[in-house]
Amino acid sequence: MKKIKRKKLSIKKLCLFFIPLIILIIIFINRHYLITLYQSKVTGYEYESIEAFHELDIYPSIKEHEYSHTLDKIVTTEYYNPKYLNSYFDIEYKEKENYYLEINSLLGLGYNAKEINDIYKSLSGDSVNLLINNNYLKDISLIINLDYFHEDYLERYLKYNNDKLSYEDIITYVNIGLDNEYYTNVINIEDPNDTSVIVNKYHKLSSDYVPNDLETIANKYNRGYNNKLRKVAKDAFEEMCEGALKDDITIYSGSAYRSYSYQKNLYDRYVN
Repeated sequence: MKKIKRKKLSIKKLCLFFIPLIILIIIFINRHYLITLYQSKVTGYEYESIEAFHELDIYPSIKEHEYSHTLDKIVTTEYYNPKYLNSYFDIEYKEKENYYLEINSLLGLGYNAKEINDIYKSLSGDSVNLLINNNYLKDISLIINLDYFHEDYLERYLKYNNDKLSYEDIITYVNIGLDNEYYTNVINIEDPNDTSVIVNKYHKLSSDYVPNDLETIANKYNRGYNNKLRKVAKDAFEEMCEGALKDDITIYSGSAYRSYSYQKNLYDRYVN
């Protein structure tokens, strides 16, 4: 009985010795897994991303930034580009097809993270592709946030872009049609009685339009044959003439409203 007891004690001692040892060996063998798992919990990145950070030797710089969903997704793909690492931190992630390829293309053109975020907030996929297939557009964030920016005109803005014009002028000129040849893509004005409408080589009044509020200019300010204006214009003109008289300056109207037929005859005469 004593021998059996000693045997049992020996087995127990062996277990007490080997079990902790086995645990230590397992921990030692899997220390990288445990460390990576801990880092994943602390930083918020996926386990696979943390492994990629270590393989790329960029984990120290990762700890200095807040979690980036974009970096978390792209770092384990073929699209990860180490030279764009700092930009990935600040680019807001979008769940869309070809997103990684697109942001790399935009970064390659010179767009920064803020501009890329603005682009995806304001533009559709087709417009993003337009930007990718063109040169870097300076002031893109300012341009797409203008009240009078029209996304449908983006391709025209890009074609009209040049170093001599400000971005405000580019948008304005394209919006009023100055990027087209004269008398092409002409638009009929829908509300001709609106005094704020544009009338030029790209926006026309119909040939039968006659203002419904024409008034005759006061005789003392009129020396021409055409002596009528729309009321708002007539009142403003006469007020200007009154003010000029106070400075001993006399202003007369030489030619005011012209009907379509009058203007056509005048034009034809000059041509002849």
